[in-house]
Amino acid sequence: MGMIVEKAMNMASLMNVPILGLVENMSYYICPECGAKHSIFGESHIDSIAEKFTINTVCKLPIDPKMALAADNGTIELMENEDLKDIIDVLKKIDNISRRIAVTFDNGEIFQHFGHTEKFKLYDVENGTVSATYLVDTNGSGHGALASFLVQYDVDTLICGGIGGGARNALESVGIEIFSGASGNADEAVKALISGNLDYDPEYVCTHHEHHGSNHNCGNHGCGEHNCHN
Repeated sequence: MGMIVEKAMNMASLMNVPILGLVENMSYYICPECGAKHSIFGESHIDSIAEKFTINTVCKLPIDPKMALAADNGTIELMENEDLKDIIDVLKKIDNISRRIAVTFDNGEIFQHFGHTEKFKLYDVENGTVSATYLVDTNGSGHGALASFLVQYDVDTLICGGIGGGARNALESVGIEIFSGASGNADEAVKALISGNLDYDPEYVCTHHEHHGSNHNCGNHGCGEHNCHN
C-alpha cells in the first residue's frame, strides 16, 4: 500500500498538483458488537510516508458500510460523520488562506539558487500560524518560467537565497514579495518570517545566473566566488 501511495504522490508532483494531505481509507474496522478496533490490513504506515514527503496526515478513515453506500449513491457530502470532519476542515481552509509562502527547498534547507531550484515548499499561513504545507516539483522550470509557476500556486511571498535581477523583477511584477539572502532550515525561516525575525537581505542580488553556466559553485549564501552583492 505504501508503494502505491508514494507512486501517486510522485505522479501528482510531476503534474504540479498540490497535495493537501494524506487520507488513509479502510485504515481499521470497529466491531459493532464489542467496539474493538482491528487493523485488518495491517498496521498503518501513513504517518511515516507523510513525514517522508513533509506533508500532513489528514485522517484515517475506518471501514464503514454506511460511508461506502453514501459514496456509491453520490450522497457522501450529506453524511454526518465525525471521521470526515478533518477532511472538511482542510477543504474549508483552502478558501481562507491569508498568506502562501514559497521557499526554495532542498532536503529541509533553503536552496541557494532560485533559478535552479527543483522544489518549492509551500506554506499556508492563517492567523499567524502555518496551517498546511505542500511540496511541489518545478519540473525543470527555469528563471523565466518560475514567476508564472509560483503565480499558478497563488504564492504571494518568497523566501530564497541567491536570486538574479531578472528573476527578481519578474516576481515583483506579479506582486510576489521577496525575502532573499536567507539560509538555513526552511521551516524555521518561515516561522521567523511570521514572527518578524527572519534574517535576510532585501538588497541581496546574484548576477552570476546571467553570466555563468550551470556548473558554478555556490557557498552557504548561494554565491561562492561569483558576483553576488548587496
